[in-house]
Amino acid sequence: MKNHSLITNIFAIINMLLFAPAILAFIDIYLSIYEIIAPVIVTKSGDPIEVAQSLSVALVNQLLLVITVTPAILFVLLLSFKAEYNESWYVRSLKMSSWLMIFTLPFFLFVGLLMLFLSSRAKKNA
Repeated sequence: MKNHSLITNIFAIINMLLFAPAILAFIDIYLSIYEIIAPVIVTKSGDPIEVAQSLSVALVNQLLLVITVTPAILFVLLLSFKAEYNESWYVRSLKMSSWLMIFTLPFFLFVGLLMLFLSSRAKKNA
């Protein structure tokens, strides 16, 4: 483990806070699925137009959240490649957020796989 400066540690903490939209997207997509499926199950019929609108709203929300996570992705790239930051709490939180993003289909899948790769890379640098 390298001895990192206080600025690098603060930068890593801010970076983890920037992943809050990823957690919101994880919750949002599953609540949206419930919102789409629940009326169909209860009434035994569903309006296809409402289902399509709900799906499009869920996908647009997820795409907007991917755009808001973009600065965090850039910070992770900077910390992983330039600063070689590999503190154990950072690697664990990066791994946890990457798995949340992998299960938040479809848009966050690629971002989650990238974060998982970067977390394993940071671990190798240790």
